[in-house]
Amino acid sequence: MGKYARLASSDSEGNRTVIEVLDGAPADRVHPDLASEFISVPDATVPGSVKNGQAWTHPDPVEPAAPTPAYRRQISPVEFKMLFTSAERIAIRMARSYDGDDTAQRQAALVIDDWWGIVDDPRLTAVDLNLPQTQEGLDFLVSAEILTPARRADIGLGMPG
Repeated sequence: MGKYARLASSDSEGNRTVIEVLDGAPADRVHPDLASEFISVPDATVPGSVKNGQAWTHPDPVEPAAPTPAYRRQISPVEFKMLFTSAERIAIRMARSYDGDDTAQRQAALVIDDWWGIVDDPRLTAVDLNLPQTQEGLDFLVSAEILTPARRADIGLGMPG
């Protein structure tokens, strides 16, 4: 099969830079007027390779950048809960059911129960991660030491644990 490339005109030092690479015969792939501009090249040739006389210089391979995950900002209540680890969900359940004598913990239990109760409401069809109330609830879970600031940030962006 072979590799073929079209090169730019020589620069002042006689270098010719590869501007297009084809796998296979150019006559089968491009217009006949362009096919004559392609030459057979080494397999390592990529756009940007340079030919000077008989010597070839190939650029270092570039690893493609990892795609940035796109996270949804509105998710179902179940999807929202699945952003939390099992341990975090259990900690929320325990905090909601606190019935001890510590006034601060009882108050925290009421706040967490109120917030999580909205997520549990069967009428709720989507949790909007952009809502200030959603973000404030996550902040409260940090202040109650259920979430770390890093986990809070991940969950607030819709990233699972």
